[in-house]
Amino acid sequence: MVDSRNSGHGGLRSFTGGAVVIDEFDIDHNGIRIHCYEAGSGFPILFFHGSGAGVSIPSNFRRVLPDLASDFRVLGQDLVGFGKSGLKPTQPFFDIELWVEQVIGAIDHFGLERAALVGHSLAGPIVLKAASRDQRVAAVFTTGTMGTTSAFVANGPRWRVPESRAAVQSSVERTMYDPSLATDDEVERRLAVLESPGYAEYFATMFAGDADNYVDGSALSDADLARVACPVVLFHGRSDRSFQPNETSIPLGERLPNADVVVLSRCAHSVAHERPEVFTSVVRSVLRNLVP
Repeated sequence: MVDSRNSGHGGLRSFTGGAVVIDEFDIDHNGIRIHCYEAGSGFPILFFHGSGAGVSIPSNFRRVLPDLASDFRVLGQDLVGFGKSGLKPTQPFFDIELWVEQVIGAIDHFGLERAALVGHSLAGPIVLKAASRDQRVAAVFTTGTMGTTSAFVANGPRWRVPESRAAVQSSVERTMYDPSLATDDEVERRLAVLESPGYAEYFATMFAGDADNYVDGSALSDADLARVACPVVLFHGRSDRSFQPNETSIPLGERLPNADVVVLSRCAHSVAHERPEVFTSVVRSVLRNLVP
């Protein structure tokens, strides 16, 4: 991988408006540009976002990265085909194996001897698959995860391109228990991705056809789960309208060797955004027992 922080393509900016500055830069992974986020120092935590139209790392984690950066080295990557990362040149664009390789490639690129992984929604099964293959993964945290064939719900995601700003606003609001958390800056951030040349067509192709295909395509096997030896915490909002906790996080927790499930009240799909204080507290508690 090639790192662009010193080549003029990266930069420093803060998407929180607070004192913590998030370093944004690009790296090359097998010829595809990967957009990265970094702050803090210490034990590394790698973050990966979900699959909503226009999402990126700030969409899911902007309320927890600055806090955790006070104690840890926080690293995030926009998945291939999302956010500010590049697009996969050939179909299929929905490619779990590619994204798992991206996660493991990030551990390689940053030279991490051990790391914790965080995955939201679709990235939940992605980081769990990575943990099943790589012993450098010291802990896994998921939020509103997919990962079972029974995950689809009647009013769940359809992975369609929103046709207007109002539709983007509505899609963000439905992931929140409190719709006021769906801020204008997040809507604008997603619109910027969706309005980039060719992206709407790319996203529509990535999720063409029956949504069940993508739910089933992200399902984890018993063999995958049995190989995840590290501690796992699966967070899920009780009011999640995308994937219900009793369909994904709870049964996954029962099948994993070393997992806890945290079901949160007053919370829908966007756990780290809606209940950041609970998320960061549990992450600190788990890593405190792992990091010398």
